Amino acid sequence: MPLTAFQSETLRLLAARRSPESFLAGGTVLNAGLDSPRYSRDYLDVLYFHQRHLSLGALCWAAAGKDPGVNPFMILQECQRTTHFRPEQFNDLHLAAPLDLQQWKQAWIEGSREAQLSLRRLPAEEVGCLYLDSNGKPVTPEPASAEFPALRRHFGSVRGAWPVIRE
Repeated sequence: MPLTAFQSETLRLLAARRSPESFLAGGTVLNAGLDSPRYSRDYLDVLYFHQRHLSLGALCWAAAGKDPGVNPFMILQECQRTTHFRPEQFNDLHLAAPLDLQQWKQAWIEGSREAQLSLRRLPAEEVGCLYLDSNGKPVTPEPASAEFPALRRHFGSVRGAWPVIRE
């Protein structure tokens, strides 16, 4: 099945940051050295995805499927614990626009609250699932919606296949 423009863009972004320690379902690495530009960039990447593509709750839910000792609430809690930045940590990121750290922090707090509520509504037996719509696009699941039963379930696996994008 051909990839959509969104899927291609998402995979390009993830592939550019791919390492042996990263996985597709939890594609965004959330831990690195506290003084690392990569660490602060991950924060912005996760917020970007949350605001435009896939919610923080859905990201945490999918990421929890790789390790049976981890659950989505633990991932969210770790994210909340480690998202404290100083403005100078963003200096080397070469961003297209100036960063309003207070605005981003507020968005993070709101996203974290939404994620807590979302995680409580999802079926426990589907932890680690990335939900896809009928076009194969990842979506934020809402169990109370009429569309929820029709969503395709994709569960990540350790040493699973990594897609290759060819143009």
